[in-house]
Amino acid sequence: MMLDNIVIDYTKVEHKVDPAVLPHRYEPYMHQNELVDTFFDMLEGENELKRFGLEWHRRAGKDMTFWQLVVAAAISEAGDYAYMLPTNKQAMKVIWNSNVNDKEQEPCKFFDFIPTLYLSDTNKGEQRVELTNGSNIYIIGSDNYDSNVGMNVKGVVYSEWSLCDPRAHAFFEPMLLKHAAENSKTGWALFCWTPRGKNHAYDTRNNALKEINKNYWYFSSLDITKTFKVDGTPLITREAIDKAIEGGADPDLVQQEYYLDYAAAVKGVVFAQAMKRSHAEGRVVDMFSPDSEYKFDPKLPVMFFFDIGMGDATSLWAIQKPRDPKDKNLYAIDYYESNRVKGGGMEHYVEYINGLKEQLGFKFISTIYLPHDGKVHEWGSGETRVASLTKHFPRVKTIERISRVENGIYQTQSIFHRVIFDVNRCKQGIICLENYKYKMANGVPNGFVHDEYSHGADSFRQMGQLYGVLPDEARDALADELSNSMNEGIADDYETFNPLKR
Repeated sequence: MMLDNIVIDYTKVEHKVDPAVLPHRYEPYMHQNELVDTFFDMLEGENELKRFGLEWHRRAGKDMTFWQLVVAAAISEAGDYAYMLPTNKQAMKVIWNSNVNDKEQEPCKFFDFIPTLYLSDTNKGEQRVELTNGSNIYIIGSDNYDSNVGMNVKGVVYSEWSLCDPRAHAFFEPMLLKHAAENSKTGWALFCWTPRGKNHAYDTRNNALKEINKNYWYFSSLDITKTFKVDGTPLITREAIDKAIEGGADPDLVQQEYYLDYAAAVKGVVFAQAMKRSHAEGRVVDMFSPDSEYKFDPKLPVMFFFDIGMGDATSLWAIQKPRDPKDKNLYAIDYYESNRVKGGGMEHYVEYINGLKEQLGFKFISTIYLPHDGKVHEWGSGETRVASLTKHFPRVKTIERISRVENGIYQTQSIFHRVIFDVNRCKQGIICLENYKYKMANGVPNGFVHDEYSHGADSFRQMGQLYGVLPDEARDALADELSNSMNEGIADDYETFNPLKR
């Protein structure tokens, strides 16, 4: 293929064509060929693709491949381009300072993949590579995406997109759309990532897979079962993965990094596996669909579980219990969160509850449950939070304080098998549960991360503390059940009767 005067060579055949052969000093692995072909076809105007989503496992050769693409684009069309990693420090480490091997296994730097006749200058202070045709490739971090205000980029690579600040793309998108409208070979963006929970990268994935975007997005998802070296052998074998786990590697981390598991995608996630089972067992449903096995019932009362934020978000779950006492399910019909400053304090949440009642048509509100600090004085009114809400709702209670948050986590894990989630109305709450994390110290949990996910998890935990069992109670019940069953010759191991895995 020809790109202006440049030969694009994906084969092992040597092309001696002036002025350059691309890729330079690089040969794609088998699983990289399709992307390289497709991207160069875009540069040649042979397709209409403008967005590239690459969900590839760790060590699949992401940056080595994507650097070839931005270099080719910068050579093909003079202009500014950006290669972005999550932080400025990572950008310098990965692209500027890394030692890598070329296709002949000779050590080199990333800049050695640029043909010498096109490389004009490397300015480390400005984190800019200048080409002889006037193009600039900026190597930057998403933590300072707007620092180079003079940039007018024609293409961007977002490496480790799941860890990048998503505002970076919002910043560059108007520039890209403008260039795409002026020149069909520019205005592209390439997103590559390994899962880190169902965050903005997961949304990018879903957007790329929409039927309406099939001619606009190229998408590729590669775990270790789909990546191969040039000779066709696996890039990473299952045996190597199994051996790593046997040697002490974290299985959740393996699932995230090498099998693209979004539920296990964050190290130290508290409820990820419980939510994964909820999905697998069909307990995340559309309760408002006429075909759903689990349906919202407007004749039944609804209760609410709060986590109250003062300087940050307040969150609440709307829950129904079935009429039949034998049915132990808990129906999560809605999740809501807002910042009290933006929302207007307690009155805002009263309006939300009454609005939800009118919207969904249920007749009764059973109980409003607040965390233990519901007895302290409320949002500027001078009254306790319980007293403030009791003016509007007849039944307002506080959940008793527990001695250790870990006990509340255990209680919450013990009720997951009972909870049915509405997939649409609880979407943000589910994301919170899937991303609520432990603080880790030397590989050991040491507290909990307070971030945008913790509020939804904390309000859900109030329900766990009401309906779940404490660790000691669970162990005692398990011991009794196991003892009785073993006497009957039924069970011989602990996992069979672990109440948290029902």
